Amino acid sequence: MTNPKTIVVAARDEQSGRTGLQRALHLLHSPNDRIHLVHVSRYESWLRVAELLTPQRVVFTAEGEQDPDHYAWLQRLSESSNPIGISVDFTVLDGKPGSSIVAFAAQKHADLVVMANPSEGQMRELFLGSNVLYVLREAICPVLIVRNNSDTSYQSALLAVDLNTAGYHVINAAKKWLNGAVFNLVHAYRVPQEGQMRIRGITSEQEVLKLRDHMKIDHEDKLEDYQKLLPAANIHLEHGWAASVILDFVFKLRPDILVLSKHRGSNRDERIFGSVTSFLLYHCPTDILLVP
Repeated sequence: MTNPKTIVVAARDEQSGRTGLQRALHLLHSPNDRIHLVHVSRYESWLRVAELLTPQRVVFTAEGEQDPDHYAWLQRLSESSNPIGISVDFTVLDGKPGSSIVAFAAQKHADLVVMANPSEGQMRELFLGSNVLYVLREAICPVLIVRNNSDTSYQSALLAVDLNTAGYHVINAAKKWLNGAVFNLVHAYRVPQEGQMRIRGITSEQEVLKLRDHMKIDHEDKLEDYQKLLPAANIHLEHGWAASVILDFVFKLRPDILVLSKHRGSNRDERIFGSVTSFLLYHCPTDILLVP
């Protein structure tokens, strides 16, 4: 018997909440699992100020009618059709959205945070200085960015793996949340300092190619451990810059979701994430499961 899972779905509004909730329900399979639908708003702070200025607390809808419940949409979502009987409750938090969501997820010992992504035209703005970026950076559990609406479970997943503990974390997260999907593992390799060796003329072209071959064989041996964990997975080992290789496979294989580590690549270029992770957060069109 598996342990019950807990998912926190961060709802910016009714549309994003519905998208995130729909995806969360497809990830859970037991009536013992739980979903917390969370909306962070400074509306309550505004009301406390308004109460000091006006004797009566009255809220109006966009049509000018009195609205008895500003958060009725949250209740509607929590009570939406749920054929497998998973418990869905809702909570309104007051404060800074990013830190409030992270704190709530930690308090509930969440196994996953789900956040729906805005339209593609707003993607760059979303990931630069936004509350979503804070959650991605600070959450101690995996974070799922939902970019595509779907009424079905994930059918295919591309796992970007490193040959270290981060690779095992990616595989374990995929096995936990994407059971039943077809797995493709991709790993990119490069000869260290290859560019500098070419520029300085230290190594001939033939020697560089030999170094690549040796490195490829070494990485193939290490990837066998991953193959044992996911026997049915397809393994792809390619030479090149990791971000480009991974994105090429995204467009080639068209997976439903990309799973990768939060700290893929060097942190010298990015203070928050590895440079590879940052690139893919901006440019990958699929859903993304980001694993600590």
